[in-house]
Amino acid sequence: MKKLTVAALCPTTLRGDGASTGTLDSAHDKAYTVLTLGAARNEDTSGAIAQRIGPTPSAGGLAKLPHMLLAQGAIKIKLGADAIGAIGVGGAPGGELDEACAKPESTRSADV
Repeated sequence: MKKLTVAALCPTTLRGDGASTGTLDSAHDKAYTVLTLGAARNEDTSGAIAQRIGPTPSAGGLAKLPHMLLAQGAIKIKLGADAIGAIGVGGAPGGELDEACAKPESTRSADV
């Protein structure tokens, strides 16, 4: 029996008042990065990838690929051991805060 891979894109975007439009792109790119680069080494956060690669990646390397953002702020969404998506966050004053907001144990509420 062959394993079937199904890809679906169901993006949800939330942007706070006053957040720059660049935060949307950075959140997307962090999520893309953790899904693209995290599988090979079982890394579940974009922060783990950024730490492994270091602050000055090779000029001809991964950092130049479209939508790669080597920064903290994204986590994989898993079903068992399989990655089924990612949550990317951008806009906090620091990637460690973005990544903390993305984690499931972070419960946030907002006045709507």
